[in-house]
Amino acid sequence: NFFTIDRSLRIHSGYFGVEDDPAWRNMLIDRLGLRPHLGKVMIKLSGGLKRRFMVAKALIHKPKLLILDEPTAGVDVELRHSLWDFVREINAQGTTILLTTHYLEEAEQMCDRVAIMNHGEILAMEPTGELVRRLGRRELVVDLARPLQVVPEGLRHLNAQLDPDGKRLTVPLAAGCPSGELVGRLFELGLPIAELETRQPNLEEVFIELTGLKNGQGGAA
Repeated sequence: NFFTIDRSLRIHSGYFGVEDDPAWRNMLIDRLGLRPHLGKVMIKLSGGLKRRFMVAKALIHKPKLLILDEPTAGVDVELRHSLWDFVREINAQGTTILLTTHYLEEAEQMCDRVAIMNHGEILAMEPTGELVRRLGRRELVVDLARPLQVVPEGLRHLNAQLDPDGKRLTVPLAAGCPSGELVGRLFELGLPIAELETRQPNLEEVFIELTGLKNGQGGAA
């Protein structure tokens, strides 16, 4: 805690029996924005600086596996994105990353494969895209030029939902169902369509579906 950032990074690789590599150390310092803070001691670092320093320290001996536990919790948006970019770089260079996070957007963007846990139980673990496609729900969102009073009879079997003001209709799209067929059906019904959008599923929706948060059953990542 009383070593400076510079001193800590110089000696830390020795804990793993690895000689200090100045070029690698300086690259970490620059990529993680630590250069202006090398003379500061750990106990005086801000939360964001501590996280950057901990990532640099974890990488100083060039590990094959890097475990990151909530690396961006409580940091500002700019730092979060800079850390994401750097983690992607080292992953592309061959370092395996094991990331735990409650930020589902972060998990979806960063991870090739995800595991969703609820109170210590793994509910799903598979490639991110496959999981979202398998459990997520695509929807066709229809903004109407004139409000409707009720869901049209021809759409009720599809579990279409009408917003309270009657100006937006949301129709679930079954897996493998092309949206074009449904759009054609909407025009056949003579709906006053102002705008159409196909809403893609995301990891947050899958998480809610698996953990039962919609029904107030709790859940944690």
